Amino acid sequence: MIEKSSSTERRTHPRYNVGDNVLVFSHDTFGQILNISKSGLAYRYLTTKDDTIAADVELGFLNTESGFYLDKLCCKVVRSNDSSPLHPSSSTLIRTNGVEFADLTDEQHSVLDNFLNQY
Repeated sequence: MIEKSSSTERRTHPRYNVGDNVLVFSHDTFGQILNISKSGLAYRYLTTKDDTIAADVELGFLNTESGFYLDKLCCKVVRSNDSSPLHPSSSTLIRTNGVEFADLTDEQHSVLDNFLNQY
């Protein structure tokens, strides 16, 4: 089960703010990364209040400024928060997910480390 919110600090690595030009995507989601570390990331995206939250998701991210690209990151959703609907008659809202990386390959770890070294 996914926690709706958590007050317990679970982070083991420092998080880095990456700016507005780093985007996250999956097969059905496109959003913005809020922060990232060696062990996970937080991102937000538009969705509907009826959209279920998957426990596991495969994500990719790209830096639109530098062209950096990394995909097929297996992640476990550990936190999810929904905003109020964007309009009273709408079901569209902003969801913020915190995910933990799972089973990254050595190459993915290396590429992620190189990305984080920029910040």
